[in-house]
Order: sequence, then C-alpha cells, then structure tokens
Amino acid sequence: MTDKSGALVELSVNELFNESARYIIPIYQRNYAWSNIEREQLLEDIRDAEQEYFLGSLVVYERDDAVYEVIDGQQRLTTLFMLLAALKKNPPFKSLMFEARRKSNRTLEKISNGSTDFDEEFYTKELLDALNHFKKEVDPDSEIIDKLQNTKLLRIIVPKDTDLNHYFEIMNTRGEQLEAHEIVKARLMSNIVGEEAQEKRSVFSKVWDACSHMEKYVQMSFTVEDRKKLFGSKYEKLNFSDFGDVFQNLYSATDGKEGKLSTTLSVIDAIEEYSKINNIKDNESEDEGDQRFESIITFPNFLLHVMRLYKNKKTDDDGALDDKKMLEIMNDEINPEKFIVQLLKARYLFDQFIIKREYYGKHSEEGAWSLSKLKYYKTDNNNKVDYVHTFSNNSARNDEDNRHKKIRMIQSALRITYTSPKTMHWITDSLAFLMENINKEDISQDYLWLLENYARQKIRESGYKKNDGFNIERVVFTYLDYVLWRDGYEDEIKQLEDYEFTFRNSVEHFYPQNPDGNEGYERMGVTDLNHFGNLCLITSSANSKFSNQSPKAKLTNENTIKSSQKLRIMASIAKNKDWNEEVIKEHGAKMYEILEQELKKGSVPRYS
Repeated sequence: MTDKSGALVELSVNELFNESARYIIPIYQRNYAWSNIEREQLLEDIRDAEQEYFLGSLVVYERDDAVYEVIDGQQRLTTLFMLLAALKKNPPFKSLMFEARRKSNRTLEKISNGSTDFDEEFYTKELLDALNHFKKEVDPDSEIIDKLQNTKLLRIIVPKDTDLNHYFEIMNTRGEQLEAHEIVKARLMSNIVGEEAQEKRSVFSKVWDACSHMEKYVQMSFTVEDRKKLFGSKYEKLNFSDFGDVFQNLYSATDGKEGKLSTTLSVIDAIEEYSKINNIKDNESEDEGDQRFESIITFPNFLLHVMRLYKNKKTDDDGALDDKKMLEIMNDEINPEKFIVQLLKARYLFDQFIIKREYYGKHSEEGAWSLSKLKYYKTDNNNKVDYVHTFSNNSARNDEDNRHKKIRMIQSALRITYTSPKTMHWITDSLAFLMENINKEDISQDYLWLLENYARQKIRESGYKKNDGFNIERVVFTYLDYVLWRDGYEDEIKQLEDYEFTFRNSVEHFYPQNPDGNEGYERMGVTDLNHFGNLCLITSSANSKFSNQSPKAKLTNENTIKSSQKLRIMASIAKNKDWNEEVIKEHGAKMYEILEQELKKGSVPRYS
C-alpha cells in the first residue's frame, strides 16, 4: 500500500535506496552495532519469505523533499545497504549518510562505488564487517535477489509538527518497533471513511485494543459501563450483532481522540493507542485475572484465526496461521467494520471455550490447564468477578462435570501435540463451530465430538499403521493417551484422577535402542525395536535420563511413568513379565485395536 501523501509507504528492499531518496542517520543515533547473529537472522527471514514478507518499519522525519532523518530502524536500514552492496546491487552514493561521521561516510561512498580497497585505519570496521560477512554468505546469482523484491519495509513519515522528544519518550518506553499487527490496525482504521469516520475509528480502536490483551478475559478490558453495554449486566451474553450495535454501545464524545487518525497513519497516534491497551481501573474485584491466565496463542496468531473465519477458510494451510505473513494475509480486502465485530465475538468465545494456562492456588507456580468462563457476582460491598467451569452449572471448582473435564483434556492433548502456532488449526475449527452454535443452550456434546473427531481425522491422515519408530506422528500417542484416560484401561488407569497432559516431544523406546548388556538385555532387531508396542511419548529431559536403561530400571522413575497413559501400561506389564519381542507385539496389537475402534466412530461432525 502506498499513501500518496507520503505519510506511510510500503517499499521492497530493492526499492528502498534509489537516486531520489536520501537517508540521514542523525548524530544522536548510536553507531552501527549489529553483529553476525542479527545479520543471519535477517538473512533467514528473507530466505524464508514465500510471497510478500514484512521485515519491519522505518520511522523517518522528512527534513526536505525526499531527504529523511532516520528516527527508528537505522540498524536494519544500514544492514540492508550492506546486503545489497554484497549482492553487487550497489545503492547510490548519498542514499545513506551519517551526520558528522566522516569515516562512516567515506566507507559508504567507496562501497557505493564498488571499491574493494579498504584500509581499516581510514574506514569504519563495523560497516566493513557487515559487508564482508554478506559477501561470504550470499551469492549474487542466488534466488535471494528475487526474495528482496517481495521483502517489504514500511516507511513511516512522522508529521511535520511531531514533537520528536515526545516520540522518543514513547519509543524508549516501548523499547521496540511497531509490529505487523499494529500496522494492520492502522491500515484498517484508515479504511474507515465517510460519515462519522473519526468516531467509528475511535470505537474500532477501543475494541481492537481490548481484544489484544490475551492474558485477561475480554470483558475485563473494557470499563464496567462498557462491559454492561456489550455483554449484559452479568457480562455473559453478546448485546450486539453488527458494527452499528457496537458503535451505539461504545461511542461517546470523550472518545474522539482515541480514533484520531487522518486518512494517513500518524505514527504517534498508532504508538500511543497501542501503549494504553487495557490500562483500565475500576471498583470491581477482578481476582487479578490479568495475571492469573496465560493464553495458548498470541494476539497476532489470534488475528489470523479470525481472518480464517472471516474468509471462511476450512483447509489446514499452515501458511494461513504464519504471523510472518500477516501483512500479506490481512490485506485491503477486509471490511474493517465487519472484521472488528468478528474479532470481538471470537475473543468472547475463545475466552470461554478454549483452554488457558491458569496460575492460581496450588497451581500458582507451574500452572494448570483451565477451561473457565467469567462469572459475575453482586455482593453487599461491591461487584465481584470470578471464573467457573465452562460446562458445569456448579460453581464449586472441585466438582467437575465429566463432559467438561473431557473437553478440557482433549484440548490439552491437542495443545501439547500441535505446539507450533502455525499448526493449531483445531482452534479455528473450534471458533467456527462456536460461531455457528452461539445461541444453543448446550453445545458440550457436539463440541466434544468436534474436538475428538479432529484428532481422529489427523490419525487417519497420518497413516499410523504404515509407520514405525520416529515416523509415527505425535497425535497418535497423545490421542491414544486421551482415550485410555477417558475410557479407563485396567484399574490403575481409572484411579489416576489428577492426570494432566504435559508437553512431550520425544519418542522413547521402552526396550532401549542400545542396551549396555547388563541384566541380560541384548540389542533387539530394528523391526521389533521400532514397533508401536515399544514406543511412547515423553519429554526430552526424561528421554535423556531413561537413555539406554533397561525396562526394569526405568520402572523406578515414577514421575516419567505417570506422564503417559501408554507408558504406565507398559510399565505395569514389565513389572510382571520380561519386556521382549512377543510382549511388545502383544501390547502394540492391543493399543492398535483401541485406536481402530475409536476411528470407526466416523468422520462427519455430528453438528453439521
């Protein structure tokens, strides 16, 4: 997007330096200081870009026509200059200059002219280090040239009347650049035009900022008055259907400055808006909700889930949840008024029906999986907000409804299986289902079916019976553990009431791959060793402790044994039998039978 007024311009790296544009690094900026670590990260980001990729923002003050004083982003800008020079795409002389630094400017001049003759006594070593590093790491004939055309920076020109001291005060407080989602917010707000545009932007900004605070329930990111307007007197329903309703509920004349945004982006406005997110205080007891919960995804990732809902995308495309592609995905085709309503609805549903990590009570240090909804109480002295089980009518926290517990457990199983935000498609599916069934009184049974069926389908797609060893996908292990917990397998499994899914990413061979020969254990054939019956999923740290221990020796590590339902069964067997090829095949056959019976339940969601 290019703003002809000059306030906000997207430029590819190839377009950044040209004959007309000049960038001046002012004397108050520090010297160039990036190391090879930062340079390699930048190269990696560029190489990973598939289509349009947002590299960051460059904040400048226009001193004269096309002469820009660099306020923020000079390290990245200087590094890109050196990268282009190393690729023999030498930026023009004076396209980048340092104010009152003769050695640096002499160095840049010789680099622009393609010179290779440098004496470090007369030239800036840090700049030459960057140039020489890129000469070693990149080939001028490589595909990175094409990548640079699709790698974008956002050049933001601060208004002429900007108080630069105020700007630096804000930036020092933030300690970071504008992020991609903040740029998306500014884009969408600038697309709100026409009658009452400024007032609508104010409301848009208020909702966006409330939704962005993922560590507290969205209702608590509004003032008490606004909560009641949007979510009812007890904060438990949606009092709006479209942007007109939201606008009528939220706008007041005192909010005008919140949406202060001309048809171009004012960087000061954008930063200040983001900086005051959820700085809300009132007389209501919130039970420290903003410190109590931890979301399983970040706000940028949440935006991408909502974008999938907005576009009605149902395929498991990992690129659709890649926050590095946010500016490409969230383009100008979005209707900002429709999107912000979808965002608010989705956050409300996400908070109630998607697990969080809760740090409270006996779990205040390590946290526990929580599936809770916000509940409002009115007492003699004040109003109180607490959190109760989503699918239980009983407010007592130790009296869980069985279906509620199953939903919490299957979600935690999916969470520890799909650890990358790009692969958490079950969240989009959940939100789509919740949107469609938002007015139904009891959705627990159908919702549980949806979640279980998602895992079943993933197991089918994995071709689990054709694979062995490390080729068996994690979902096979985690969903089997869930089914063993849900249905019970022998008395010992049924008695484990406090079982919880923990992050496990290492496939463990219960019979070791390289036994040390003690206790009569010899090396086992590869087929039996890698059989499903000999495998389970544990943490990497536990794997290193188990290492090449014999099955008998592993039985002493009770905490690791308890982390997997399948491992608990294997350990129980090994207490009474030699863990050999025959036992491995017998156990594997039983586990496969359980999975096969589970997969016969069908693939069509019951709610469709």
